[in-house]
Amino acid sequence: MLNSMQEPGAGFGYDTNKVSILSSNGQISESTLASKQQIAEFIIHTTVLREG
Repeated sequence: MLNSMQEPGAGFGYDTNKVSILSSNGQISESTLASKQQIAEFIIHTTVLREG
């Protein structure tokens, strides 16, 4: 089942992705369409490093 808000070129079967992260205080951080490596770095910087 595809998400109706899925951006073309994002998700399984692509080399790129786009994510949204909801923090415990309700803040939403959204990435741009980027390589999976860049998305991993975005997730680390948005979650682990922000909390540290």
